[in-house]
Amino acid sequence: PAEWGDHRAILALRKTPEWKILTEVNEKQIPQYQFAELVEDLTHIIEEPDAADLFEMAQTFHAHRTADFSQIQRLSNGQISVKYHEEIEASAGDTQGRVQVPEVIVFKVAPFEGEEPATIKAFLRYRLDGPKLTLGIKLERPEDHVRECFERMQTRLGEEFSPDRVFLGSPRS
Repeated sequence: PAEWGDHRAILALRKTPEWKILTEVNEKQIPQYQFAELVEDLTHIIEEPDAADLFEMAQTFHAHRTADFSQIQRLSNGQISVKYHEEIEASAGDTQGRVQVPEVIVFKVAPFEGEEPATIKAFLRYRLDGPKLTLGIKLERPEDHVRECFERMQTRLGEEFSPDRVFLGSPRS
């Protein structure tokens, strides 16, 4: 006969394809054309800015770097003074730069299949290394997004089965 604790139900979660993509590119710099493809693939989960504007920005993004360097050496005492100033100017769109380059992109995505999507912010990052331009995103605390999803699941399952029968992790043997 079955005794208390002899039976367990284990919930195996599957990540959504969109969450997999976001976490794979998180904090990575990729070439501009790949970033444009990423935006194109994720248009259905982009909340802000407008997905079409973001796609246009990704395709037409350009940056220009200027640097001033000067060195002064005093012959009388040998003192050396060095000054270096670098500035990067970024724009997107036609020659007038009419498409705004956002600092933040807001996605609406669920980490796991079957769960309700929630918003998560990502910070746009770009790097200019000589003639090479790369872009990327940095998700704002993705681990919090996952934890909140777990908490919502635990609450929902607790309402269904009784809170004292729903555990996160492994129950005691």
